[in-house]
Amino acid sequence: MFSMRSFGIFVASTAVLAQSLNPISVPSSGQIVTAGSAFQIKWAPDNASTITLGLRQGPANNLLNVSIIASDIPNLGLFNWLIPSTMPPANNYAIQISEGTTGANSNYSPFFGITGGSTSNRTATTNTTTPKTTSSANFTLPTGKTAIATGNVGTSLQATSTLAAPTPSTTKKSEACTFGASLALALLGSLVMA
Repeated sequence: MFSMRSFGIFVASTAVLAQSLNPISVPSSGQIVTAGSAFQIKWAPDNASTITLGLRQGPANNLLNVSIIASDIPNLGLFNWLIPSTMPPANNYAIQISEGTTGANSNYSPFFGITGGSTSNRTATTNTTTPKTTSSANFTLPTGKTAIATGNVGTSLQATSTLAAPTPSTTKKSEACTFGASLALALLGSLVMA
C-alpha cells in the first residue's frame, strides 16, 4: 500500500522522467507560425542518438497524426522545418518528438498555431470573359467567285458556313449565279434574324 510519502516520491520521479525526454522549448505555447515559411524547432536533447519529429493536431486527449516532419535524424536539439504552404490554419497543433523511429519515449510541444495555409472551405474563383458576338457566312458561287457577308447578331453564337452550289449541266451560268445569290441572301437573312 502506498503512503503519502511514497506517492509524493512517485509523482516527483515521474515529473523528472517526463522532463528528461527531449523537452521541446520551441514552438512555445500559443506561438503562431506561418505556412510556407521556415521554422526552427528546438528541444533539450537527451541521450538518444536519433529522434523522429511528427506533427499532431487535435484536442490533448485525442491528438491525430498529421505528418512526419523528420525521421531518424541526429538528436542535436534543433531542426529547421519548412512548413508546407498547404497546411490548414488551426491553433491546436503540437510537435511530437520520439527516440529513434519506433515512437518510444515520446514527448510533445505545447499547442501552437499555423496561419496562412489552405483551408478546405475556401472558395475557388475563376476569371470569365464575354465572347465577341459576331457571325459570318461564306458562300461559294458556281462562277468561282466568293461572297462574304458579316454582321452582328447579338448572341454569343459564332457560325461560319461554306456552301457550294453545283452547276447543273442543263442550266446557264447566269441562272446558276442567280440561284447562288438568292441562296446567299436567304441564309444571310436567317442569320441576322436569329
